[in-house]
Amino acid sequence: MRKIIFSLILAFIGTLTFAQEKIAVFPFEDMDNLLTKNEAVLFYRQFSNEFTNKNAGKFTIVPRQDVEKLFNTEEKFQLSDLSAKTKTAETQRVLNGTQILSGVIGKVGNRITVSVSLYTFPELSQLPGGVDLRVVNKDELFDKIPEFVQSMLSAIGGRNSAKVFFDRGMLFKNRKDWDTAILEFNEAIRLDPNYTLAYYCRGEVYRDKKEYNLAIIDYTQVIQLEPNYKWAYFNRGYVYENKFEYDLAIVDYTQFIRLDPNEKGAYLNRGGLYFAKGDYDHAISDYNIIIQLDPNYASAYSNRGLAYYYKKDYDRAIADYNQNLRLEPNRASNYSLRGNAYYGKGDYNQALADYNKAIQLDPNYAEPYNGRGNVYYNMGKYDQAIVDFETALRIYPNHPTARNNLENARKKVGNR
Repeated sequence: MRKIIFSLILAFIGTLTFAQEKIAVFPFEDMDNLLTKNEAVLFYRQFSNEFTNKNAGKFTIVPRQDVEKLFNTEEKFQLSDLSAKTKTAETQRVLNGTQILSGVIGKVGNRITVSVSLYTFPELSQLPGGVDLRVVNKDELFDKIPEFVQSMLSAIGGRNSAKVFFDRGMLFKNRKDWDTAILEFNEAIRLDPNYTLAYYCRGEVYRDKKEYNLAIIDYTQVIQLEPNYKWAYFNRGYVYENKFEYDLAIVDYTQFIRLDPNEKGAYLNRGGLYFAKGDYDHAISDYNIIIQLDPNYASAYSNRGLAYYYKKDYDRAIADYNQNLRLEPNRASNYSLRGNAYYGKGDYNQALADYNKAIQLDPNYAEPYNGRGNVYYNMGKYDQAIVDFETALRIYPNHPTARNNLENARKKVGNR
């Protein structure tokens, strides 16, 4: 019966947000049918009542009557045509909690064994801190309920550590429930102000929420606690990059590279920042290192080619785009970029060939239309240029140069 309920939970309930610990005590599964139905109900009720009474307000407990109603309703679910909406509403109402406490009763040798554990909800992942009880007969089983409950409460109390809240924060983080994850990481940090990984993971959540200033605070705290924590520099650099604070981002990527000189992504990011600043030589230097580390890293050739293009070193740009096309022969942007370099050299025939190939590969890519329009314009083919500029703008209405190019081409036609 409990397995059916679990399947309903997973089928019908989405992500929940929990303000505090709330435990639902489920009936135990009698693996070997050691108890009669009435004995099983009695054991569950005594255990649940004892757990609630001894809890003394430490946790919020789902009322036993609500859980029993769920199980009774589950029997009705199997016998009627109640809608999925009704099932969902009833299950959510009863199990709006953070954890489920349940166990199994079985026989090992000549003894009755009871094992009880906590499970996350709704993932139903078993948490540490379970308790086992071994007795010789059913009378002792019932007599030991108070002792058993006290052991379980002690185990749960021992779980109120920073690590427990961190683990729960990770569960919510992985489910992209950012706000609840932050609450859990907050509690982990409150219990352990030097919990480096909690600051780091909370920083990742703030980063993903685009709350960049808070992310920077957390990554900075990580670095203060562990100055050689390389990924804190990398992620803080990424956040600075997204805040357009390029100089600070470069400092962080540089520190990361000092700690890990073989990580290509750091050179790629730093090279991109140098490029954005117009420092093409430093950008090229970073792309050179990537290519030394990995001669088949296609983006490094493409990015270095673009830096050479802006330096008007068109031959080197073309050489890099050739390498890039060797590695990625079906990417439209590669042909469009090489077409730009040929256009820069004044080799219009080669430029047209590349723009045509880019359009063939991706007819909805604006750049090669704009590039081909420039070639037609410089060849005096203004009507064809206008068609291409109009196509580029239809695909990308905010294209940075196509509208001005179109106006210039129309003026040429109007002056004929």
